[in-house]
Order: sequence, then C-alpha cells, then structure tokens
Amino acid sequence: MLRGFYLFLNCFFILAQPGLSEVNLLLDARWDVNHQSRLYLFGGELNYKYDMPAGSIFLQMLNQTTGGERSDFRLGEAWFTLNFLDNTLVAKAGRFPLPFALNAFYDPHFEVIQPLYSQSLGLRLDEGASISGSYGPYLFTFSASRGTESSKGEKTTYILRVEREISPNPLVEGDFGFSLLSGSLPLVNEEGITSERIDKTRIGLDFRIYKGKTRFLGEAHIGGDKDINVGGFFLLAEVPLKESLKLLLSWRSFNFDLDKGKETRMASGGINWDIDQHNRLTLVYQRDFYANKNTYTLQLLTHYSLSDLLKKRF
Repeated sequence: MLRGFYLFLNCFFILAQPGLSEVNLLLDARWDVNHQSRLYLFGGELNYKYDMPAGSIFLQMLNQTTGGERSDFRLGEAWFTLNFLDNTLVAKAGRFPLPFALNAFYDPHFEVIQPLYSQSLGLRLDEGASISGSYGPYLFTFSASRGTESSKGEKTTYILRVEREISPNPLVEGDFGFSLLSGSLPLVNEEGITSERIDKTRIGLDFRIYKGKTRFLGEAHIGGDKDINVGGFFLLAEVPLKESLKLLLSWRSFNFDLDKGKETRMASGGINWDIDQHNRLTLVYQRDFYANKNTYTLQLLTHYSLSDLLKKRF
C-alpha cells in the first residue's frame, strides 16, 4: 500500500499544472466516549483533481476506519470525466460514489452523523461508469457498476436517479430526487456489513431544502434483499446559531426485515463550530436505541489546500 501511496504522490508532480490542478489534505481526529474513552486519528485523506478542457481527473488516497487501526493509505475515489454537448452531458468512469439518493451529492465519509447508505446499500463506492445530463427541468444520472472486488459471476448494479429543482416560491428552495437500484451489493444485518453479496432492489426518495441558511437533508429507501422486504429513512437539520456555529439534529431508522420488525434507530444532536477556514470542531451526542447505548464524539476536522505549494514548486 505504501508503494501505491508514493506512486500517487509522483502522479501529483507529473500532472500538476498551475491553474489546472487542486490538491487537498484532510485529517479527522476524534475523541469518543461511550463505555470507554479513546482519542484517535479516525482518518486522513489526500485528494487530487486535475481539470482538462473537456473533463477532469480525480484521485483520492485515504486511511479511514472506525478505530483508526490501519497504518497504510488505500485508494478511495478514482475517476475521470468527459464532457459532451457543451458540457450538458457528462460521462464518468472509475471508482465513484453510488449515485443513489443522498449518496449522489452528499459526501458523509468524514461526518459523524451518517445517512442510510451503510445500512441499506452496504457501501458508498463502486467501480463502473455513469452518464449524467439534463432533459427539460430534470437532471438524470444512470450508472452501471460491478464492485471493487467483483467476481465474473456477480450481477451488474444499475442505478437511475432523476432530480428536479423545487419551483420558485417565497418559502423554500432546493430539489427532490427519485432513485431506482437493482444489482448485487453486500448483505447488511443489524450487526453491520457482512462479506456476503446478495441481489438487492431499492427505490429511493431524497431531498435537500434550504430555508434561509437552514438546511434540511432527507432520504427514504425501500426495497428487497432477495425476498426480504427492507426500508428506512434519514433526516438531518442544520440550523445556524451564529455565523460560525451550527446546530445539528438527526434521526435515522432502518428495518432489516419489515415483516419481522428488525428495526434499528439512531437519534443524534450536536454542534458544528467553524474555527477558521481550515479547522472545524464538532460535538455530537448519539443515542443508539437498538444497542441501547449513548455515544459522545468530539471531532476536529482539518482541511488544507496543497495546490499553492505544488504550484510554487513547478
């Protein structure tokens, strides 16, 4: 893995050009308190984006686990895009987030409060290709993927997502999305993700609504894991208290067997404080009703752009 990381750095030096490339470093340090306290580096991320006249390249190396026990970097997202028809049609290929419901536009992998993807889909990233564009007031994305470690016998996972902006009105602004999924994804039960892959179908609804500076995010999934009916929903409100202070309120519920009532529920509340343009401090309380436990998480998320440093070197 370290050899791959060094190779990744070499790619920066080969490809970086002033005005065209962007390099960012993110570090996520956390202090968790439940039955015991621990301070650890939850994750680190180094990403690189290179803009071309008709598309872009994105590479991401990261180290992220719930315990911070990995000591080597691994490949996260890695994709390239090509733009067509005056940039109204975009083709993407590589490893990228599954464009299903909130996962299509909301990147939560360094957020303390998590949406449904880990319980419903079983993963966030997959390898394949997608095409995005617009038709009238609708934005659409269609993707086909086979998994990062797929065998030849696995089914392709297909996703269609359609999005439309809320009509102009004096109350709120935002958009709604509708998603369909069919394919092979990891099996997830009440205890977490398993190594087994199964046939899944999903219907998803999602929204992001803005009322002034207050943001509401939500999604609902329903479908089948083979012949078992599953479903759930996620809601998140981000309410500004001051210029750099934000209140977080969230509820997540997912039922792994609607006929037998295997439901897990999580309530969350917390505060985001943007210390400066590089550092954000987050304190979150979470109540897991399935495991019957409380968790307090203090997170320091640090973000720096390395683009200027690389541009000076070249």
